[in-house]
Amino acid sequence: MTNNNDDRLDGIQDTDQWLECLMMDYGEKLIRVAYLYLKDWKLAEDVVQETFIKCYLKQKDFRGDSSVKTWIYSILTNACRDILRSTSYKKTIIVNKLYPYQHTYTETPEDAVIQNEDEYYLSECVLSLPIKYREVIILFYYESLTINEISDLLKTKNSTIKVRLKRGREKLRKLVDKGVEIYAK
Repeated sequence: MTNNNDDRLDGIQDTDQWLECLMMDYGEKLIRVAYLYLKDWKLAEDVVQETFIKCYLKQKDFRGDSSVKTWIYSILTNACRDILRSTSYKKTIIVNKLYPYQHTYTETPEDAVIQNEDEYYLSECVLSLPIKYREVIILFYYESLTINEISDLLKTKNSTIKVRLKRGREKLRKLVDKGVEIYAK
């Protein structure tokens, strides 16, 4: 399955131009997805840069078995998972929780959008889900990938993706309902 972005990228022979189009088409979306995985904007930006570098280096190896979108999201999610499994990431999270005021932070345009209270709360609820539910929720709802594309990307059966979506929605609904009760008091 291809999309308009894939069709546009297929016609580009120059690797630098291809990468530039890839960055224009997917850059912001990838940063949002990486943030939802890692919960850190700067780390998300770094992972997206690494993803584009890998795409640039591996462009010739892309066989077209899947869409470019699925391919690039697969590279990104694998990179995010590697970071989540790394010891240094876990140590960083602990340090950030122990010393929250030690880090300087500048607000980005993405932060301004997230400040909308309802969107912010929903984002926090999604971020608090276990990773196996969070990733399918993000890919399905935020990135509009189909169940088949998510299945290809995560190398998991369609039925497993459907179950994770269902359970993820249930967990998310409980979290949102709990917050609504808190706000109502």
